[in-house]
Amino acid sequence: MLASIAISAYLAWPHANKWYQTYLYRREAKQWYAQAATWSEPPTKLKYTENPDDAPGGKFERSYGKSGSTTFTGFRSFGGHFVERLPCFYGDGTPALDGTPDQVHLFMHERTTSAGLTRLIAVSNPHFDGDKLSLSTDQIGTLLGEMRSLRGGAKDIDMNNIAAPGEIRLYAGQPDPTDKSRFTIPFEARGRRGFIDGVFKAGPSFSSDPANAKIEQEANSTIEFSIRSDDAPPQPTTRPTP
Repeated sequence: MLASIAISAYLAWPHANKWYQTYLYRREAKQWYAQAATWSEPPTKLKYTENPDDAPGGKFERSYGKSGSTTFTGFRSFGGHFVERLPCFYGDGTPALDGTPDQVHLFMHERTTSAGLTRLIAVSNPHFDGDKLSLSTDQIGTLLGEMRSLRGGAKDIDMNNIAAPGEIRLYAGQPDPTDKSRFTIPFEARGRRGFIDGVFKAGPSFSSDPANAKIEQEANSTIEFSIRSDDAPPQPTTRPTP
């Protein structure tokens, strides 16, 4: 009898443990989303730099480059906040909030399209590919009861004559207080300031039926970026201490 109970408990443990881990995740995810939806840091807070002046001891500890390349770009990121993670799933299907050691979010905040679609927008993982600055974007929401990235991918921004690898500093992004679809990410390069302007937009629709058109717009929603320069000299910045 006792042996049968022990075997049953042994067989049931993986399922019970997965249920418990999912319960803990959902509780944490609720707290995470509540903070992330309205999260912002001062616009002078340095979040990411490739500028050699910011390298500890004159050399960056981290770098990136294309596979097979002999040229690498050093960088330093300043993340680590509770919200600077993304929803994902482990190999066994258990949901989780996780990030890489260099995970840094230049922007994370709820934004709403002109059509009324609201999602948590995350912009992270900056790096250059030639003259293009690549930013990872995620539109986060709930699907089948779990928090997840509903749409995402890299967006390339043409930085020709503005910045090149090894020059840029990126600061904490700011939600537009007058337009719930927009946000800005300040940057510095070549002794000038500038802004990466982002907008969360409804996608195209091809249906004449209003209900279907709304579904199409939400399914095709996108984040677009543009560059705005500022000829004023850089402002004093807030840099975390090593």
